[in-house]
Amino acid sequence: MSLAPDFHHIQLEILALQRLPPPAQALLPQASRVSKPVNMLSEVDGSQWVGCAGELLDIYVEGKFVTVLDHLLTQRLLGISKKVSEYIFSSWDHVVTLANASMNKSFSESTATEDRHFLGICWLLIASSFLHLFKQMNWTGPIVDLSSIVSWMPSNEVIKLWNTDGLTNLYLDGQTAYKLTSSPLLLNLSELILTFLSDTQTDLLACHWMLFRLYCTKQQLFPHPSPTLWDRIKSIQNNYYEKILEFIGGYLELSCEFKIEFALCYLGYYDYQKCKSILETVEKELCIKLEVTGELGKRTKFQIDEKAQLVLMILKNKDLPQLFYHFPIGSYKEKIENIPLDDDTLLGYIQFSGDKLEQDHDLSPIQQALILARVHEMTRASPQNPQSKEEIMAYLQPLLSTPTLWSIQATVLYQRSILESNKTRTIERSMRQLEILNTLLCAKVDPTQLHYRVSLIYTLPFPPRWKVKARLAALLQSLGCTQSASDIYKELEMWEELVQCFKSQGKLGQAEELVRKQISQQETADLWCTLGDITKNITYYEKAWTLSSFKSFRAQKSLGLYYLNIKEYEKSVPYLETSLELNALQPSLCFSLGWSALKSKKPQLAIKAYQKAVILDPDNAHAWSNLATAFLQVNSHELAYKALQEAKSNTFDDWQVLDNFVLVASRIGHITEAIATYHRLLDVKPKHLNPDSLKLLVDSVVANDFDSAQCPCSKHRSKLVVLFGRVTSMVTNDADLWELYSQLLTSSDKDSDRHKGLLHMQKAHSIVKQDSNWNKQPEVLLKIVNVTCHFIRVTIDVVAKDLNGLINFQLVSSIKLTVGSILKVSKEMNEDLKQIGMPNNDFDSIVLNLEVLYEKFLKDCFTPIQSSSSKGKQQTSI
Repeated sequence: MSLAPDFHHIQLEILALQRLPPPAQALLPQASRVSKPVNMLSEVDGSQWVGCAGELLDIYVEGKFVTVLDHLLTQRLLGISKKVSEYIFSSWDHVVTLANASMNKSFSESTATEDRHFLGICWLLIASSFLHLFKQMNWTGPIVDLSSIVSWMPSNEVIKLWNTDGLTNLYLDGQTAYKLTSSPLLLNLSELILTFLSDTQTDLLACHWMLFRLYCTKQQLFPHPSPTLWDRIKSIQNNYYEKILEFIGGYLELSCEFKIEFALCYLGYYDYQKCKSILETVEKELCIKLEVTGELGKRTKFQIDEKAQLVLMILKNKDLPQLFYHFPIGSYKEKIENIPLDDDTLLGYIQFSGDKLEQDHDLSPIQQALILARVHEMTRASPQNPQSKEEIMAYLQPLLSTPTLWSIQATVLYQRSILESNKTRTIERSMRQLEILNTLLCAKVDPTQLHYRVSLIYTLPFPPRWKVKARLAALLQSLGCTQSASDIYKELEMWEELVQCFKSQGKLGQAEELVRKQISQQETADLWCTLGDITKNITYYEKAWTLSSFKSFRAQKSLGLYYLNIKEYEKSVPYLETSLELNALQPSLCFSLGWSALKSKKPQLAIKAYQKAVILDPDNAHAWSNLATAFLQVNSHELAYKALQEAKSNTFDDWQVLDNFVLVASRIGHITEAIATYHRLLDVKPKHLNPDSLKLLVDSVVANDFDSAQCPCSKHRSKLVVLFGRVTSMVTNDADLWELYSQLLTSSDKDSDRHKGLLHMQKAHSIVKQDSNWNKQPEVLLKIVNVTCHFIRVTIDVVAKDLNGLINFQLVSSIKLTVGSILKVSKEMNEDLKQIGMPNNDFDSIVLNLEVLYEKFLKDCFTPIQSSSSKGKQQTSI
């Protein structure tokens, strides 16, 4: 049964999206193929474009991208040949002009809608081949000599000029692409064609997907996210995302692949929520459920008792339709060596008990790609700690045993190397594995035999080959092999990293000499900024700013950070703001701007900066905490509380965040949360005191105010008493703490609590008197008299409410002696001050107040209890 004519181009376009092996090509109608080969055609009329597309597709789906580019039809469409490219169009601008003219000419000669569509697919296949070949040369390897594999390519000298011009074109938002990018002309030609098609053939939906892939590829050539590329990607997302999903709705793997690519893109631009949402959707569509759980197992060779270990449980839904494998699984012989762990103690893998965990790991490539996307999402969007790293390793383990594609195996081994690079027992394997990967990516082999490497590469978080090598250099540097690391950085021409390597060795002079030498050869804004970082000379930053035609956000960033580091916060603000205006995708700089704004007493600006910082990096606990500080400066206590809630959820053991949360929660009546967090604070930092928070909590309970839930605060009394009991057991010598504890207990309705409160007040009073020279220093004595006055008031109040006779004569006698001695010393000190001509009105009035209170104590407390005690003794005697 043949397909409907109007479905031909849709089917062909779907096949063009991915390299589909036979028998997928059988889906194409046989009538669509021309009788004679296209490479023999001198001219192609409109009705034959469907056949041309079919012939190019046959080559394309086999991964023969070089053959597609070398095809005579490609040369005819591009209007280029070796002779033309060698002798006439040695300038890249000429190549661009010719390509644009050729595209306009080819479409102007095809008037029928269907012909134009199939012509567009021909151009799409050519552009896609350019992009895939660029991806192969810069990501999966190997690097190839274009002039030797594509017949119409000019000599290496001309290609070098093209690449130099092409690299110059890769300048966006004040950033330059990586200098040693291989064959940027391939990327530029692909972008030229895809941009033309997206503007003129808007219904060619596959073109918009390929253009999206190109933008994501291009972004990875720059050190920082590009706002321009992000705007272009959002334009594709807004205009074509739903259309493309509808278009490929019948192809589950294609749909999931498309979504995963967008999820990874969102992750790169700090939109963590969208990334997570998309991956959850894909997980449901692929009918698998990924759960990390704990099972008993052993990690070491000599371990006797099994301990709980993290393991990824992959639950499959039996209703999943059989996936249409459109990847050449098992068709390649090249395997990457998985370096075994050579350690005398640690096992190479977790040995789980029994056979309970023998899972079916027969996953499709797209399911494995989903797991790797989840790994990348956890790495980027979650705080990195030992527990999160163990969870990530649990995700990688099933893929290590059964990788389906070369690209998947490479990504898994790379991710494992990163995780193991900080562990003493695994760092050697990490280094050796990175060396293996680097050797494979840079090996000189026939590129036509390695086309399988790019399968699913756009759906995987695998970095460009130079980043793999730079990771190896960073690992060597951490091991102290600075010379080897320096050699790699020098080979990669990563001057900033090389400078850091020199600085770590204290070789600032050598670092400066290196940068000046590079500037003398070719000055760039980044090099001037690096020189400024070394010399701390701001004129070099200003030079970079001028050289970039006032577009280098890094130059402004460097100026701002320079003033921030020398604590001239007011001066740093405008530079930091300018840098963020040029490139808003800088979470760390948003944090710096917020800090400068706080120090400059600009809370509104600080709020704006920190809000942007937490949008880009929602797990930054310190940014949330500082945002709360900014809210407090404008008296927005509820907003500060919510910000601190986020900060607390993103940090487990930051005592400062916990301390700030307790204070703010206490102020606005979140009593339960404040008490619970204070307990957590004591776990993290024992013996820590926050007098302000404790006083706010006590005042709220004593006054019986309403809490945030409009309930009386007195209901929290018992929990607060428990907290004070824990705090005073850790800190036993703080008078203010015991006084607050006394205040809390003496406000109770229970005689027993009030009695304890009086004893705690006595404890506070005795701590204040611990200074042996208290009776010789007026300032110390003044404080003691104040505490004594409060002590007497508490005593009078407690005795007045004592209905059960808990306050005995021994206690009030002790209080009488203590207060009497302090009153005597105070009077003497007051007289001495008057005699030497240094009267103190405050001291005089407080001593008078103490005397009045003491008389009241004798009258209302001591005398009645003494009398009662005497009567009791007489009765006992009788």
